[in-house]
Amino acid sequence: MHTGLLFFRPEGDILLCNRQMDGLARQVMGHSLQNGRVFQKLLEDGPLCKDCIRETLGNQQVFRLPDRSVWSFSVHEISMGCRTTVLLIANDVTQRWDAVLLLAQQNEALEQRGQELRSAIENLQTICEAEEIARSKGRVHDLLGQRISLLLRALRDNQQPNETLLMEFAHNLATALREDQTPDPAQRLNLLKEIFQSMKVYVEIRGALPEDQAVADSFAEIASECVTNAVRHGYATRIQFHFFQNDCWRMTVTDNGIPPVGRFVRAVVLAGCAGGFSGLAVH
Repeated sequence: MHTGLLFFRPEGDILLCNRQMDGLARQVMGHSLQNGRVFQKLLEDGPLCKDCIRETLGNQQVFRLPDRSVWSFSVHEISMGCRTTVLLIANDVTQRWDAVLLLAQQNEALEQRGQELRSAIENLQTICEAEEIARSKGRVHDLLGQRISLLLRALRDNQQPNETLLMEFAHNLATALREDQTPDPAQRLNLLKEIFQSMKVYVEIRGALPEDQAVADSFAEIASECVTNAVRHGYATRIQFHFFQNDCWRMTVTDNGIPPVGRFVRAVVLAGCAGGFSGLAVH
């Protein structure tokens, strides 16, 4: 029988012990069974043989033996007339133990994956917040730069800034900064032309923007910065942009502002695109 059976009298005298129970007792105690009560007490709280370990399976105490099998022991009293016999049964719960152990390992792995996922989500949120802050800073830079450039233009020409224009700038600034939607590159260039034209600064666009959205966005952003700097630092009244394509997409910027005092350095900016690189030449 695979199940271990041990019958003994209450005082410990053994009546019947099958081979399975005797083998289990040898692994637990280190020697063969001699007294059933002693064996029962040892299972409850006595010292076990080396490599034999008490474990808990659910709410039940089990024993992991040196041969890596796991067993549970249960005690039953059997009354036969005026006599009482004690029955000790040993059941193999190795498969159940292995299943529970595997489940615990899988739960631990899932918990670790969950921690990694939560960390990734937190990092993603941080990245999104950083990108949003950078986008907002860029928008503040563009809007304030454009308005400051227009006001400086008027002051440098000894013109009294138009009061209506100043009030419009003040009232529209907060609304413009709160806008979440960023116009597409073509709309951004048109807005640029309209804003500066009100102060007699003319922005001319030649050619069409690239179809590649990333390159078009880069060109529009560079154009906005170029106009602001040309008006603020160069007193320019006319800025020309030329978009064209030969071996790659290119953008040239020309203005009629004050030329640099020092040595002129040609600036070239490369923006990545699907077909290679796009270039910007500033004259």
